[in-house]
Amino acid sequence: MKTIETIPLSHPVEVAPHPKAAALTMRRPKAADAARAERLGEGRPADVEIHLFAILTGQPYEVIAEVDYADDYPKLQAAYRNFRTARAVRSSGSAPGNSENAASASAVSE
Repeated sequence: MKTIETIPLSHPVEVAPHPKAAALTMRRPKAADAARAERLGEGRPADVEIHLFAILTGQPYEVIAEVDYADDYPKLQAAYRNFRTARAVRSSGSAPGNSENAASASAVSE
């Protein structure tokens, strides 16, 4: 299970007074990270995502907001998606009988 991913930037980011960022290292997300990003982004989807990536990379919001949107921002989105889909794929394929359990649960609730 991957716990961090380093994303090289095609267009390094320089935002004073922060050091130049030529690569960003993203860690696995936690539920608390998503909740914090929601609060900081005040419900604005783009701001929520930028805050989330700032939290996960340990970079200030201002640095993530200046990441090249055409070339580098999709790399951040892909890294985040990889953390989330890797878990979903393992979960759906690792436990035999999950669909049977779901069918049983729905039959009980009816």
